[in-house]
Amino acid sequence: MKYSYTLFLLGLISSCFITVEAKDRKPLVDVVILNNQVEVKDSTLYVDFEIDISEVDLKSNQSIVLTPIIRIDDKSKRLPKIILNGRNNQISYNRLVKSKRKQENYIEPYIVVGLKQDSEIIIPYTATIPFEQWMESSTLSLCSEVNFGCDDLLLVVNNTLVEQSIEAPYLFSPSLSYLSMASSLAAIQDSIKSSVFFPMSISEINVDYSNNRQNIAKIDTILLGSVIDSVKIVGSSSPKGRYTKNKQLSEMRALALASYLTENYHVLTKIDKIDWVGENWKSLVVLIEESNMEYKEQVLGIIKDTGVFEGREKSLMNFKAGVSYQYIDRYLFPKLRKASFTVYFKTKPFDINKGRELINSNPQSLTADEILRVANSHPQNSSEYRIAIEIGAKQYPENMMININMSSILIERGELEEAKLYLEKFKQNAESWNNMGIIYMVEGDRELANLYLQKAIENGNISAISNMKVLKENKNIYNLQFN
Repeated sequence: MKYSYTLFLLGLISSCFITVEAKDRKPLVDVVILNNQVEVKDSTLYVDFEIDISEVDLKSNQSIVLTPIIRIDDKSKRLPKIILNGRNNQISYNRLVKSKRKQENYIEPYIVVGLKQDSEIIIPYTATIPFEQWMESSTLSLCSEVNFGCDDLLLVVNNTLVEQSIEAPYLFSPSLSYLSMASSLAAIQDSIKSSVFFPMSISEINVDYSNNRQNIAKIDTILLGSVIDSVKIVGSSSPKGRYTKNKQLSEMRALALASYLTENYHVLTKIDKIDWVGENWKSLVVLIEESNMEYKEQVLGIIKDTGVFEGREKSLMNFKAGVSYQYIDRYLFPKLRKASFTVYFKTKPFDINKGRELINSNPQSLTADEILRVANSHPQNSSEYRIAIEIGAKQYPENMMININMSSILIERGELEEAKLYLEKFKQNAESWNNMGIIYMVEGDRELANLYLQKAIENGNISAISNMKVLKENKNIYNLQFN
């Protein structure tokens, strides 16, 4: 937090300078101190201001020495001085400075300026010193020594530059938003269902028929990261043709698929049920309901009201001169000539050690959740944690958990503007609001800090409660401090 003031040092000439004739006692025009800034950060006091000497009127044998002083009670600390010399005094200074530098207690001035006629100069002044506890509530003053060429005519004037006292910031260890996932994950039960299709009257598997190759390949996907628990197979046929033949076809198709899976995937012990349904009227009804065929309500009525052995298929053939049956035969019956399989499986528990290897060698192979688990397997303040989150933020820029954690890391580094960029993506998130509140606390915007922390609290963020307590009970200057 910085203070900014416009400050003025009046050059004073006492009437006691009786050796200077009245006509020569022109007052020194204001030495103007601009843009004064004082900041305490990381146990260091930063002083920064500008001195406008463009209107200072120095005679050739005159000098001004300006010395910033930090003072409270009987304690003080002088900062490097500024020397302004008239023409002759500058020449004398240049002659003497070499010998002065050889003196043991010599302190190099901050700057020495030889003023010339019509000089227009602004001198920037910056200094840093270790902050000591006694400096809290001290003031920054400027000691002005005006020398008119003889030692007994030296006037010292102290002028306070900072009306407010220097305040040490409150060392603030905020409760940042860190979202975590368990480093390991228990196995999850799941299943997939697919089918192998057959031409009419055929029961041998052809992987190149229909979408068979892609459908069977779903098993390959499961085997990559899961353990198969069981497999169930159901064969079926279309109603076209003789009922007994169709029932036999559905059985043969189911057994053919079981044989294929056993030979190619070694899951014989996992196939715990092989079944067949013959003519698959049940699935046909679903297909008709989902279709755009004409007269589908009447067709569904025929199927519902006419038994399989009471002429159901013949009734469909005769309805509307067979128009509906021809549609069913062409577009729907092929979808019933199949053997369906359901694979029940468990995902393999996430191998955290493998994940730790991949985070550096092949992070693209990890999901966002897996990267978070790798990160959370390390201490939150460790370099390994930060590296994992940084990798995740690059790979998954829209993942909410990773981005909020990345903003917390940046806040710890003091990179507040960068942290805001990560939080901007998730403006309606309580964890994001908490971190934004912390940023505005450090930046000194108490109003916005209160707004964001209150929103976070109202939406269930517990961390924001402790941050709000600091905001209400302590000073309005905050420096981040982390263990």
